[in-house]
Amino acid sequence: MERAITGFHRDAEGDWVAELACGHGQHVRHRPPWTVRLWVTTEEGRASRLGALLECRRCGTIRPYANRDRTACLELLRSNVPEYFSPGEEAALDAFLERLPGPYFVVENDEGALWACGGIAVDPHDASVASLCWGIVRQDRHERGLGRALTQHRLRALPAGILRVRLDTSHKVQGFYEKLGFAVTEVQNDGIGPGLHRVRMELSLRPAPPP
Repeated sequence: MERAITGFHRDAEGDWVAELACGHGQHVRHRPPWTVRLWVTTEEGRASRLGALLECRRCGTIRPYANRDRTACLELLRSNVPEYFSPGEEAALDAFLERLPGPYFVVENDEGALWACGGIAVDPHDASVASLCWGIVRQDRHERGLGRALTQHRLRALPAGILRVRLDTSHKVQGFYEKLGFAVTEVQNDGIGPGLHRVRMELSLRPAPPP
């Protein structure tokens, strides 16, 4: 999972460690000819890398979904029932995974366990419209940046020519997507289940008009 560099410090052996926004650290050694990071040897070089993204395996790795992930993805949904999903949605997710309409991704930790999943699908009737499908983060991993990173990864994975991105979610996650630029287009009270309102949202990717 890519995280922003927020600072640097030396470890006990004098090697440089990048401090990441997630709170983890990662060595950024300069050991030529095997590893060349001349920039880390100067204050100016380190300052130039602040804000740059670095892969943090402790936060998980995003990879394509495989059939062996099916049970684990269903378990991710169960961990969020009934607060974010209704019990009846498990069968719908199972059927979705049986016939994926487009790329699907999982976030895997360094021990091989899944922390999150989510995919994309292009509208078969309008090639300029895509949907974000079944985005789920394991409940005990909420508010750690996984949902944002996976959503941004899915948006980057969209094919060229997509102008609008749609999604269905609940009112409990509405604010999360609003922060990413999505706008509400429809609300169905109790549309997912009792007390769980279905919210349809859309993100415009149309280029801004010239000034």
